[in-house]
Amino acid sequence: MGDDIGALDHKSAVPYWVVALFLAPLTLGIFPLVWWHKMCSRIGALGPSNGFSAASFWGWNVLGIFILIGPLVFLWKLCNALNSLREKSVA
Repeated sequence: MGDDIGALDHKSAVPYWVVALFLAPLTLGIFPLVWWHKMCSRIGALGPSNGFSAASFWGWNVLGIFILIGPLVFLWKLCNALNSLREKSVA
């Protein structure tokens, strides 16, 4: 996902495997939240018409855990946003 977003907006990002293996334990789980926030913001900036933003991450993935289905809704919205970005870049 990070590579796909980087190809579209020409910015680099820390690979998620580095975040998960090294940075998450060092920061007690805070850095992955920051990483996801930045990725979702970049997706929202690339395609504002898709209705996806960092608020989708915080609302559906973080707070949505309390209704149990929230993270699944977040993944669905994430996949739809990435698919719409890919369609726009190909066309």
